Amino acid sequence: MKYLFIFLLLFQNVSFAVVKKGGHFKYNLKKSPATLNPFTSVDLYGALVHRRIFETLLRSDISSNELKPSLAKEWKVLKDGSVFEFVIRDGVKWHDGKPLTVNDVKFTFDAIIGKDNKFQTISMRKDIENVSKVKIVSKNTIHIYVQKKHFLNLKKISTDIFILPKHFYENANNNFSKSLIGTGPYILKDYDRSKKILLEKNSKWWGIEKDFLKEDYNFNKITMKFIRDETIALQELRKGNIDFSEISLKGYYDKSGNSWGKDYFKIQYENESGRSFGVFGLNLNDARFKDKRVRLALTQLLNRQMLSEKFFFGQAEIVNGPVHPSSPYADNSVKEIKYDPSSALANLREAGWKDTDGDAILDKLIDGKKVDMKFTVKIASKKLEKYLTMYKEDAKKAGIKLEIQFLEWNSYLDSLLNRNFEVIVYNTGTFYDWDPTNSWHSKSISKTGQNFISYKNNEVDKLIYKQRLITNQKDRTKILKKIYNKIAKDIPSVFLFSYKYKFYAHRNRVKKKKDAYKFALGVDKMWID
Repeated sequence: MKYLFIFLLLFQNVSFAVVKKGGHFKYNLKKSPATLNPFTSVDLYGALVHRRIFETLLRSDISSNELKPSLAKEWKVLKDGSVFEFVIRDGVKWHDGKPLTVNDVKFTFDAIIGKDNKFQTISMRKDIENVSKVKIVSKNTIHIYVQKKHFLNLKKISTDIFILPKHFYENANNNFSKSLIGTGPYILKDYDRSKKILLEKNSKWWGIEKDFLKEDYNFNKITMKFIRDETIALQELRKGNIDFSEISLKGYYDKSGNSWGKDYFKIQYENESGRSFGVFGLNLNDARFKDKRVRLALTQLLNRQMLSEKFFFGQAEIVNGPVHPSSPYADNSVKEIKYDPSSALANLREAGWKDTDGDAILDKLIDGKKVDMKFTVKIASKKLEKYLTMYKEDAKKAGIKLEIQFLEWNSYLDSLLNRNFEVIVYNTGTFYDWDPTNSWHSKSISKTGQNFISYKNNEVDKLIYKQRLITNQKDRTKILKKIYNKIAKDIPSVFLFSYKYKFYAHRNRVKKKKDAYKFALGVDKMWID
């Protein structure tokens, strides 16, 4: 009996059931994509829709992270990594019935790297910035040339770029946000920007007949709903109006409802798909934040340990640099900046900030003008208000006036992408193959990059460029730790929290073989019973 119990314990989260095809899966996407135009979409929500409609040349295996065939059935690395050869699969059809050809592949890359920017693809160029030209070699073979080596060249070219049909997308007058034509397993059937997206299974998808995809994309229909409020999302799940929603730590511990563990389940998992964390982002173009002592003081005024215990069940890990603390790229010699209001005030005074007019707000002459230490913090989630309210009170005691401004998602995104903020709270993250270029290199300060706070350090720029050329993971890790160290010691913003675990909730009718895979959650491997 003892051995039977151990066996059951070991395999309690493993299903040996046979995958079933069919059913209507109702999925909470949380937010409506800013746009569905595949040329200009930059947010996660658009990507979660696109990857079911469009396909890439190769795909990353979610168990091993190895590259596997997709639209390309074969590939080679030629000329010491300066040319990549792809052989396109026969028999693939676009959703409108026309055949996929190498001309579509060439068109897609040419549209992104084209100097005329006809398709407004500047935001996509960062993914394939090294691509110099694309050449058709034969009916099914294409060569993609790169001008610089980069350890992720092959992966970015083959898994980051959705291949698009030339016959539809070459006409810039078409509505690319409402009419999506791909080769993927699902077809866009309906899009109500305020409510939902409906996808239906592509019955002529080439992958249906492939053994290596036989347990993927099992639903006949997928409805993606836009429920941002987690309390409402969990209520909808209990009512049966949605089948699945990713949830927060708080949502995981929410005990509302009587049938958890019976009619619906909450799952905690850990994998290497990447971990996000919050940043209290300071616009470094603002003269008040250029002084490192000010940035240090703002960190010392935030009681992150208390917030973790009070609001996050003690499970939030304090982040001290540009990656989460459990990352192999984190330099553990960098010490946490502790909550210390007295030292914060001393640092502000040392930086020249005083209350010269008796209004309880610190001020300073900058370029001959009196500037107050007061600023607005933009947020996109109302739940942040209660955390920031405590910070606001500690800042007030130090002579800093902090106002909180909640923005709807599209307005928030516009502020972030256009750098139109004094301070903004946003989430960032790191993945298994971390390349800090787009978040921390000075060239990414431009609106096409994600260096939202306009951070610049010439030494960091040089190290970022150096690590891009190194393919040996151990050697790259050493340089990435140096990058981490330098950024962390610059205190470019106030780093917040990361979570070791991630969470989701689902109804009992949703089945799976695993709670999660090593490099992805694996929603597209679930099925309806």
